[in-house]
Amino acid sequence: MNCTGIYSDEIRMIDEPSVEPLMIASEGTHVILPGEYVNKNHGLILPATEDGRVIFVLPYQNKALVGTTDNIYPEMTNNPKTDPNALTFLCRELVKLYPLRTEEELRNKIISYWTGLPLIL
Repeated sequence: MNCTGIYSDEIRMIDEPSVEPLMIASEGTHVILPGEYVNKNHGLILPATEDGRVIFVLPYQNKALVGTTDNIYPEMTNNPKTDPNALTFLCRELVKLYPLRTEEELRNKIISYWTGLPLIL
């Protein structure tokens, strides 16, 4: 069993140097918004974004955890950087869910954000 995340291919190559890489980094960007943006008992999934990705909105510690994945990230790294375009995308899509809000208002309400690299095999 190889549970080494972004290092899976490197570990496989220690055992067998001739193996072809299998892993692709998939960018997952997430933001925390104030709790007013989510029902504290239920989450939401937005399955039809402008580019076909899915966005989720989940209650998390009295706040809203919003995120998406499935954008290919150019490199395997321990410290992925959040692309400002990913934040713009999330806010633009959230306006569809919260039509009384603007993109700018949502952007200004972001408490924190981060990007992680789940893998695609």
